[in-house]
Amino acid sequence: MYLNKMGNIIAKKRREAGMTQSELAEYIGVSKPAVSKWESGYSLPDIALLPVLASFFDISIDELMGYQPQMNKRNIAAVYEKMIKNLSELSADKVFGECRSYISKYYFCWELILKMSQFMYDHYTLSSVPQEILKDVAGYTERISDQCSDNTITRAAKYLNACCLINLNQLDDAQKILEDLIEPITNAPVLLAFIHNKKGENSSAEKIIFDFIEQNLQLIFSAIPSACIFAEETDSEFCVQKYSAFLDLFEAEKNYPDHLLRFYYALSILYCKMKNKKMALDYLCKFMLLLENKIHCKEEIYCDERHFSNKMILETILDYSVENPVFEILHEEENYKKMMNKLKKLLEEYNG
Repeated sequence: MYLNKMGNIIAKKRREAGMTQSELAEYIGVSKPAVSKWESGYSLPDIALLPVLASFFDISIDELMGYQPQMNKRNIAAVYEKMIKNLSELSADKVFGECRSYISKYYFCWELILKMSQFMYDHYTLSSVPQEILKDVAGYTERISDQCSDNTITRAAKYLNACCLINLNQLDDAQKILEDLIEPITNAPVLLAFIHNKKGENSSAEKIIFDFIEQNLQLIFSAIPSACIFAEETDSEFCVQKYSAFLDLFEAEKNYPDHLLRFYYALSILYCKMKNKKMALDYLCKFMLLLENKIHCKEEIYCDERHFSNKMILETILDYSVENPVFEILHEEENYKKMMNKLKKLLEEYNG
């Protein structure tokens, strides 16, 4: 493949110059059969001839060899958006095949590989072979962890690797990775803001503090649903009241609606486990009202800073709500049936 790639470039550039193989051979100082073999992919030019050929065609040696540099952030974002779009038009397995092609082509572009791995993990349940997708992503993220020198990318890869291992039921391996990822929280941003303030750079100080608070709030909000579900039954009511008050304090419905959605859904699961149908339906109803409002306002829903189409989220919620055994106690309730029908109608709107 590589021979053909370089040979095709030589042939293309030669034709653009309006030259025959014999004329190019004469200029370079080789035989016509040598040029023919290059262009046919049977051999490569001697390494000493590469700068001569590149200079003759007025291109770089990289271009002559068909080398493409690693992708920048904008290109990576564009590829990710393309995969999101393709997933609504093509089969998931075909889209995952495209992801694998990008990963193979840009073998050392760690940020791209991480982004494609994240995409594949986020949607692996749509594949006809979900376990194979998980294994692939586990392999990609392990390679990033082993070979990448960027600590931010490596940590994200390790976290994603642990997520895959959990779903592959390799819990001990996942536990070890996650334990190594836990770091003590420091007040470095607070001290940094203090320095900027002392230097009279108040706007910088304010931004650092705001970003620090916002980042930690997002982490707390994302953990609240799990805190409710994992709570002992005797503590559950206290947890619900405490975290509800916390979310109200920060006006979550206005400022953090996506986190509030997950909170309501988690509480509906919690009360199903407690066999409290009324409370489970109440929170599922709150969830549906907020979800409908966001969708009718044409707002996109974001999960842990990752983008999913609203259509995919609706499909996931519908599948989970119907198939998860925890909701079985609600299946005969009229309000539950109405809510599931609402979800189906919202999906039908997306499907045209």
